[in-house]
Amino acid sequence: MSILIAIGTSSSIATWTLWQDKFSPIWGFIVIIAQVAVLVKSQLPYARYIERMNEKYQNYNMLSVDVEKLWYEYENGQIAEDVAESTFWELKRRCTMLNHFENDVVFKPCNKVIKKAREHVDTYMTRYE
Repeated sequence: MSILIAIGTSSSIATWTLWQDKFSPIWGFIVIIAQVAVLVKSQLPYARYIERMNEKYQNYNMLSVDVEKLWYEYENGQIAEDVAESTFWELKRRCTMLNHFENDVVFKPCNKVIKKAREHVDTYMTRYE
């Protein structure tokens, strides 16, 4: 998007100077739109959200592998119960840290998503009670 804004703004200004008389309102409008896009883009935090979510996704995947490894080693008697317990609590601590978002990332959950999540939890809880 940044490339399109840069090209739109610079080419519009250049073309505006060449065709000032007949097409100047059109090129002026394109410049205004490009500048508004620059302002709006700076206010949209989606790139930051995507970056943070990708980072957390990778970390959760690694945590999942570590939990599976712990379970495998414990089930096969490769580690003692006290070692497994301390490793479990370390993994739990990592999970808690992964659930934290910085103050510049604010999520407002959608009511539809919250409702669907509650339905899934209710289904899960009734199935495994």
